[in-house]
Amino acid sequence: MAAGTFETLAAIHKNLFEEIYYFAGKIRDENISKGNFRFASALYLRDAVLSVEKMPQKNFSEIVEKYVEMNVAHPFCEGNG
Repeated sequence: MAAGTFETLAAIHKNLFEEIYYFAGKIRDENISKGNFRFASALYLRDAVLSVEKMPQKNFSEIVEKYVEMNVAHPFCEGNG
């Protein structure tokens, strides 16, 4: 699995949380928020994740940018941070 792909992120999420959450490693299918902040709509989440996946990751700044965008998308119901 390649670094910076959703497939790898989902595998890590599954490995970490499969004993806690039945949805570990699976992209969420419901809208979620924290406080007053709404994460990416479940309707557009797959497209958002694919868009983030295509972002460059050649240096530290690009990696940080990609991480921030994936966190804003928040692809899992729990355990994103």
